[in-house]
Amino acid sequence: MTDASSDSNATICGDSAASSQTALANLALANEIFNTNLAQQNAIQHQQAIFYLQLATVAKSIEMVMSIDPKDPGAADKLKMCRDLIESFRVSQS
Repeated sequence: MTDASSDSNATICGDSAASSQTALANLALANEIFNTNLAQQNAIQHQQAIFYLQLATVAKSIEMVMSIDPKDPGAADKLKMCRDLIESFRVSQS
């Protein structure tokens, strides 16, 4: 009777160990998926921030271009500055 009881306990322990390994593997996979999801969300937020910065810069450049008086001695410099800013975004996207 003792042998049957210890065989039964060994089987239960073996099942428990296999179950624990499966649970750990599932947790590891869930953790990996969660971390990948966070990394993707971070990348999207970073790209959106860059987009909004570019949008604001282009809008401000257009505002400056529209307000430049052609008779102003610094008009050419202001236009060049706006062009350089917009060009720097084009270069950074390449």
